[in-house]
Amino acid sequence: MIIFWLLLKDKVVEVEVNENELILYDGDEGEILDWTEIESIRQLIFIQPPLYKLRVKNREGYYLFVTHPFSINFGFGTIDLSEMGSFIHRKKGEYRF
Repeated sequence: MIIFWLLLKDKVVEVEVNENELILYDGDEGEILDWTEIESIRQLIFIQPPLYKLRVKNREGYYLFVTHPFSINFGFGTIDLSEMGSFIHRKKGEYRF
């Protein structure tokens, strides 16, 4: 588990979302991104709490973030029941990423 964390620690960020933008916090400063700058957001379904993988257009790599520990694990995957998870799902449909 320690090796796993060491490999991914630079990719983990805190994320805030609203109707117009996402704010990525990597340390103290936040980076504001418009929803149109997002290439994809995918939930990694076998990890609890719900973990998301975010890719930004015209950038190498990806970011990882969690929404909220409010979820259900059915053995075949984790269902994100958080308000943020529902919001992200709605935005994915709206922007088709």
